[in-house]
Amino acid sequence: MQHYNFAISLNDSNNVIHGNAGITFIAKQNADKVYFDLVSLDKTTGKGMKVMQVSEGNTALKFSQDNDHVNIYFNDPLQINKQENKIARDSCRER
Repeated sequence: MQHYNFAISLNDSNNVIHGNAGITFIAKQNADKVYFDLVSLDKTTGKGMKVMQVSEGNTALKFSQDNDHVNIYFNDPLQINKQENKIARDSCRER
């Protein structure tokens, strides 16, 4: 990962936080998916993050989220040493 940024908004009436994460990275090998560490939403405590959408520009990308990762899948494999820019939209609730 070369760079990331977060834009966050908070709703004080229900404690829901919405955010956008921009991620810039360079692939070190050809791949049709990448993953990033991210703590998933814990339904018991309500803490953590749930990714709602992943996109590149205006194009939505397929993704999945497990315990501590967001997996992003590509139709066209990533090329070695090519810079990639992705945006993940997520939501979380602090109780």
